[in-house]
Amino acid sequence: MPRTGKTKDDIRTPLEEMLKAYGLSAGTDLSCATRDLLAELMHLCDDNRLGFAGRLRAARETYRQERIERNQSP
Repeated sequence: MPRTGKTKDDIRTPLEEMLKAYGLSAGTDLSCATRDLLAELMHLCDDNRLGFAGRLRAARETYRQERIERNQSP
């Protein structure tokens, strides 16, 4: 897997803040806000002719690698 030189927090922190703000404005919790985000990502993939299932598989692999790396860190 190629390294990007970015940390996972480069997108995670603002994304979490956005989801929490969305949850407050929509009167929902983080779980439902996350569901809504995933649905919108599916639409975005469709609109741009990207296979969501393929992106999800790649994301799962990235997540798995990050978990392995984190567990191997001292």
